[in-house]
Amino acid sequence: MFKLKEKTVELIFLSIMYLAMLSYYHISLFGGTMHFVDTDDFMRVVCIREFFNNFDLNNHIISRSNYPYGCELHWSRLYDFFIIGLTWIIDFFINSLEKSIDYVCFIISPILGLISMIVISKIFRNFVKKSDVFLATALFCASPYLLMFFRFGRPDHHAFITLCILTYVYYVTKIISNRNEEKYTYIKTAISAAACVWASPETLIVLLLTNVVLFLVYKDYM
Repeated sequence: MFKLKEKTVELIFLSIMYLAMLSYYHISLFGGTMHFVDTDDFMRVVCIREFFNNFDLNNHIISRSNYPYGCELHWSRLYDFFIIGLTWIIDFFINSLEKSIDYVCFIISPILGLISMIVISKIFRNFVKKSDVFLATALFCASPYLLMFFRFGRPDHHAFITLCILTYVYYVTKIISNRNEEKYTYIKTAISAAACVWASPETLIVLLLTNVVLFLVYKDYM
């Protein structure tokens, strides 16, 4: 008989609770309507629509801001690749490009939140007692900080940046805790760091601070 592993059951339970919490948060504010939180978030929807109109990813001007001159986009287009790819997949099933864009932009952050939760759990397994991983992950996911970034209707680049940083932390902790780690882990670490900086250049400061903290935590094991 098929039996799920204990950690898999924990992640499924946490995922259900996390989605329920995010759903309640959105419904309590906006009811059952599809609502984008602020102008930055809706601008992401507009940029994706413009891409499908002219397939141009080099347009960095927000025409609806500082009219009639526009202003420079303050985020990288790397995040857009994921939204565009998922939109193509969804459009294959519902055959309405405009609705596909809206649906993907509405749900993309909770999806990234669930993936981030799995990465967080893996990080904790590297330096937290096995019996405490579930509680540590649950407490981290209940943070208002994450609720803001991973909420429905907020296709914001901060959700993607958070996932990139968590992925970087995970691979770094693997390298530190195991000196015989495979070379592919070092490549994945470099890719995740590059993704962080590409997604938003100021994350370089966060990466440096993260390395300092990890060094202080693991210095006795080096």
